Amino acid sequence: TQHDDFDTEKAMQDKIKKDIIAILIPRVKAQLTPELQKLFTDSIKYHINPTGKFVIGGPHGDTGLTGRKI
Repeated sequence: TQHDDFDTEKAMQDKIKKDIIAILIPRVKAQLTPELQKLFTDSIKYHINPTGKFVIGGPHGDTGLTGRKI
């Protein structure tokens, strides 16, 4: 999600990771069958926002070489 450049990347990453792992994943997991729940082991790796901040948005942030919007 695009956001203002208001916080450090580390603080933002820590907050997002905490919320997703502590709140979202357990809620999603609870709705799955027991067979699928077994896939959520302690060795699972979460790649949350690995590209960093998304501050620049709009056409100038979403267009590539061809100028087409993604």
